[in-house]
Amino acid sequence: MNQTFDIQAVRRLAPEDVRVDAYVIPMTEVVELLPFCPSPGDATTVRRLEITATDGVRVLRVMGVFLPYVFVRDALGDHDTLDLRVVRLGEVPKDLARFVRKRLRADKRRAIKREKSD
Repeated sequence: MNQTFDIQAVRRLAPEDVRVDAYVIPMTEVVELLPFCPSPGDATTVRRLEITATDGVRVLRVMGVFLPYVFVRDALGDHDTLDLRVVRLGEVPKDLARFVRKRLRADKRRAIKREKSD
């Protein structure tokens, strides 16, 4: 079965726009760093870096919202709690998200079946 999708942009969500049952994907993460060697007499300044999410990016389904935290579940059944002060989320189009999650669940079932047969 070959399924195609129109090109659709992932829309960045403000924390107050995150809703239960929405499909989201982490887009960026904010990291705060302290300088290693501050100059004597200088006030310590926290540096904020915004890093684009690239490794392990997966489509998540929002199971609960209690701002600034969001409880999510991925297609493999793993749960996580995200802090929206640190993670910026984007909304994935529902049809594409359902397709991706369905494929991942099917892959997991096949892997479990292979393990049982070995």
